[in-house]
Amino acid sequence: MEDAIKALLETSGQYGPGYLVAALTLVLYWVAHKDLAKERAAHASTSEKLIELSTASIRADMEHTSAIEALSRILDSIERRLR
Repeated sequence: MEDAIKALLETSGQYGPGYLVAALTLVLYWVAHKDLAKERAAHASTSEKLIELSTASIRADMEHTSAIEALSRILDSIERRLR
């Protein structure tokens, strides 16, 4: 570790602190971009699950509505026959 710090200080002394700041900025950008990519993947997975859940909910609601309509028709026909 001491050798890396020594080499870093020698390079900084030779070329100036601008290269050190640029390298540090690039490393920090790379780390932030990597974390952002993981977060986007997690959000995409959550979005896919949410779409599946909403599709299933809509399908169940449509089946429920059609069952109620069928029962309503049966009850209406029974009511007409009883009159």
